[in-house]
Amino acid sequence: MAALTTRVPCNILTGPLGAGKSTAILKLLQTRGDGNWAVLVNEMGDVGIDGVIAGSGGAATAEVSGGCICCANGVAVRVALTRLLKKRPTRLLIEPSGLGHVAELSEHLQKEPLSNALELRAVACVVPCDRHSLLWAEAPLYRDMVHASDLLILNRRDVDAGMTSDVDNWARELYPPK
Repeated sequence: MAALTTRVPCNILTGPLGAGKSTAILKLLQTRGDGNWAVLVNEMGDVGIDGVIAGSGGAATAEVSGGCICCANGVAVRVALTRLLKKRPTRLLIEPSGLGHVAELSEHLQKEPLSNALELRAVACVVPCDRHSLLWAEAPLYRDMVHASDLLILNRRDVDAGMTSDVDNWARELYPPK
């Protein structure tokens, strides 16, 4: 991947399966105001989001299927990224699957040759308030996602006010702060 004169800002949006990552990306695409964005999606499920995103606001999209983009699909990821970067996006959003190891993905993006083309910015984790306690207690991968993130997006806050309050308090106690 050849170095670009200006690296493309890149954000990762992570979270467990069903947390609302795809919905968050769609909302971002609908409200973006600064140029053309691109989205790289790692699909593990039966229904892909590529067509939905493409129809929602004209973002360049690419899907990597058949495994985690952080560990199993290095070549496929580079091909997809190269294809997206040829479209000269002003920002790249990456949505790893809900089973992705975001810390490994972040490391890959900060090494050459990808670091020549991409500038990794904030990593955000979508936290499903309605399932947070169970996930935090029983899913080490979820805890890894939270710890590897720079900020948290608390989703499904309308499900249960008490549960949401508990998640708010938990989030305030995290170190380093999110």
